[in-house]
Amino acid sequence: PGTYTPTITATNAGGSSTLTPTITVKKATHSLSGTPPAGQVGSTYSFTPTNAGGAITNCTATGLPAGLSIDPTTCAITGTPTTPGTYAVTITATNAGGSSTLPTSIVISAQSQVTPVPTLGEDGLMLLASLLAVFGGRAMRSRRGA
Repeated sequence: PGTYTPTITATNAGGSSTLTPTITVKKATHSLSGTPPAGQVGSTYSFTPTNAGGAITNCTATGLPAGLSIDPTTCAITGTPTTPGTYAVTITATNAGGSSTLPTSIVISAQSQVTPVPTLGEDGLMLLASLLAVFGGRAMRSRRGA
Protein backbone atom coordinates (compact mmCIF):
# COMPACT_ATOMS: atom_id res chain seq x y z
CA PRO A 1 0.00 0.00 0.00
CA GLY A 2 1.09 3.55 -0.66
CA THR A 3 1.42 6.23 -3.32
CA TYR A 4 3.94 5.86 -6.12
CA THR A 5 5.09 8.22 -8.91
CA PRO A 6 7.10 6.26 -11.46
CA THR A 7 8.70 7.98 -14.45
CA ILE A 8 7.88 6.40 -17.80
CA THR A 9 9.86 7.43 -20.86
CA ALA A 10 9.13 6.38 -24.42
CA THR A 11 11.70 7.02 -27.14
CA ASN A 12 11.62 6.60 -30.91
CA ALA A 13 13.12 8.25 -34.04
CA GLY A 14 10.96 11.30 -33.51
CA GLY A 15 12.19 11.97 -29.99
CA SER A 16 11.11 11.01 -26.51
CA SER A 17 8.25 11.68 -24.17
CA THR A 18 8.10 11.35 -20.40
CA LEU A 19 5.08 10.69 -18.19
CA THR A 20 5.02 10.71 -14.38
CA PRO A 21 1.66 9.31 -13.20
CA THR A 22 0.61 9.06 -9.55
CA ILE A 23 -0.51 5.55 -8.57
CA THR A 24 -2.20 4.87 -5.24
CA VAL A 25 -2.33 1.28 -3.98
CA LYS A 26 -4.79 0.61 -1.17
CA LYS A 27 -4.83 -2.26 1.29
CA ALA A 28 -6.99 -5.20 0.33
CA THR A 29 -10.65 -4.66 1.00
CA HIS A 30 -12.95 -7.42 2.03
CA SER A 31 -16.42 -8.66 1.23
CA LEU A 32 -18.94 -10.34 3.47
CA SER A 33 -21.23 -13.15 2.36
CA GLY A 34 -23.48 -15.80 3.84
CA THR A 35 -27.09 -16.48 4.76
CA PRO A 36 -28.02 -16.49 8.44
CA PRO A 37 -29.88 -19.59 9.62
CA ALA A 38 -33.34 -19.35 11.13
CA GLY A 39 -33.49 -19.22 14.92
CA GLN A 40 -35.97 -19.89 17.68
CA VAL A 41 -36.92 -17.90 20.77
CA GLY A 42 -35.10 -19.30 23.80
CA SER A 43 -32.55 -21.33 21.78
CA THR A 44 -28.86 -20.48 21.33
CA TYR A 45 -28.17 -18.74 18.00
CA SER A 46 -24.91 -18.35 16.07
CA PHE A 47 -23.97 -17.02 12.63
CA THR A 48 -20.61 -15.79 11.33
CA PRO A 49 -20.52 -14.34 7.81
CA THR A 50 -17.71 -15.36 5.48
CA ASN A 51 -15.07 -12.65 5.12
CA ALA A 52 -13.08 -12.62 1.88
CA GLY A 53 -10.20 -10.18 1.83
CA GLY A 54 -8.36 -8.17 4.42
CA ALA A 55 -8.59 -8.53 8.17
CA ILE A 56 -11.58 -6.87 9.84
CA THR A 57 -10.77 -4.06 12.26
CA ASN A 58 -14.38 -3.31 13.26
CA CYS A 59 -17.75 -4.90 12.70
CA THR A 60 -21.24 -3.58 13.48
CA ALA A 61 -24.83 -4.64 12.83
CA THR A 62 -28.14 -2.84 12.76
CA GLY A 63 -31.58 -4.42 13.16
CA LEU A 64 -30.52 -7.43 15.26
CA PRO A 65 -33.28 -9.30 17.13
CA ALA A 66 -33.43 -8.70 20.88
CA GLY A 67 -31.03 -11.05 22.67
CA LEU A 68 -28.46 -11.19 19.84
CA SER A 69 -25.22 -9.21 19.58
CA ILE A 70 -22.27 -8.98 17.18
CA ASP A 71 -18.59 -9.50 17.96
CA PRO A 72 -16.79 -6.35 16.72
CA THR A 73 -13.69 -8.25 15.51
CA THR A 74 -15.13 -11.45 13.99
CA CYS A 75 -18.64 -10.33 12.94
CA ALA A 76 -20.07 -13.40 14.73
CA ILE A 77 -23.71 -12.89 15.71
CA THR A 78 -24.55 -14.90 18.83
CA GLY A 79 -26.97 -15.00 21.74
CA THR A 80 -30.43 -16.23 22.65
CA PRO A 81 -33.26 -14.45 20.81
CA THR A 82 -36.23 -13.35 22.92
CA THR A 83 -38.79 -12.13 20.36
CA PRO A 84 -40.08 -13.89 17.22
CA GLY A 85 -40.15 -12.08 13.89
CA THR A 86 -38.31 -11.39 10.64
CA TYR A 87 -35.54 -8.84 11.11
CA ALA A 88 -33.83 -6.80 8.37
CA VAL A 89 -30.17 -6.83 9.43
CA THR A 90 -27.22 -4.96 7.93
CA ILE A 91 -23.73 -6.12 8.90
CA THR A 92 -20.89 -3.68 8.19
CA ALA A 93 -17.22 -4.69 8.35
CA THR A 94 -14.38 -2.16 8.15
CA ASN A 95 -10.61 -2.30 7.63
CA ALA A 96 -7.92 0.08 6.36
CA GLY A 97 -9.06 -0.52 2.77
CA GLY A 98 -12.66 0.52 3.38
CA SER A 99 -15.88 -1.10 4.45
CA SER A 100 -18.32 -3.64 3.09
CA THR A 101 -21.90 -4.41 4.03
CA LEU A 102 -24.06 -7.51 4.01
CA PRO A 103 -27.76 -6.70 3.94
CA THR A 104 -29.68 -9.80 5.03
CA SER A 105 -32.52 -10.99 7.24
CA ILE A 106 -32.79 -13.17 10.31
CA VAL A 107 -35.99 -15.11 10.99
CA ILE A 108 -36.76 -16.02 14.61
CA SER A 109 -39.71 -18.35 15.23
CA ALA A 110 -41.73 -18.61 18.42
CA GLN A 111 -40.69 -21.16 21.00
CA SER A 112 -42.21 -24.53 20.15
CA GLN A 113 -44.95 -25.70 22.45
CA VAL A 114 -44.46 -29.19 23.82
CA THR A 115 -47.72 -30.99 24.53
CA PRO A 116 -47.28 -33.40 27.42
CA VAL A 117 -48.42 -36.96 26.84
CA PRO A 118 -50.70 -38.13 29.65
CA THR A 119 -49.56 -41.20 31.53
CA LEU A 120 -51.59 -43.59 33.64
CA GLY A 121 -49.21 -44.14 36.51
CA GLU A 122 -49.05 -47.39 38.48
CA ASP A 123 -52.64 -47.30 39.75
CA GLY A 124 -53.99 -46.48 36.28
CA LEU A 125 -52.09 -49.38 34.72
CA MET A 126 -53.42 -51.77 37.35
CA LEU A 127 -56.99 -50.61 36.67
CA LEU A 128 -56.50 -50.91 32.89
CA ALA A 129 -55.09 -54.43 33.26
CA SER A 130 -58.07 -55.41 35.43
CA LEU A 131 -60.59 -53.97 32.96
CA LEU A 132 -58.93 -55.72 30.05
CA ALA A 133 -58.91 -59.00 31.94
CA VAL A 134 -62.61 -58.74 32.75
CA PHE A 135 -64.12 -57.03 29.73
CA GLY A 136 -61.51 -57.54 27.06
CA GLY A 137 -61.70 -61.30 27.35
CA ARG A 138 -65.52 -61.30 27.17
CA ALA A 139 -65.56 -59.10 24.11
CA MET A 140 -63.11 -61.38 22.38
CA ARG A 141 -65.08 -64.53 23.36
CA SER A 142 -68.35 -63.03 22.16
CA ARG A 143 -66.79 -62.11 18.79
CA ARG A 144 -65.48 -65.64 18.33
CA GLY A 145 -68.86 -67.10 19.09
CA ALA A 146 -70.63 -64.79 16.68
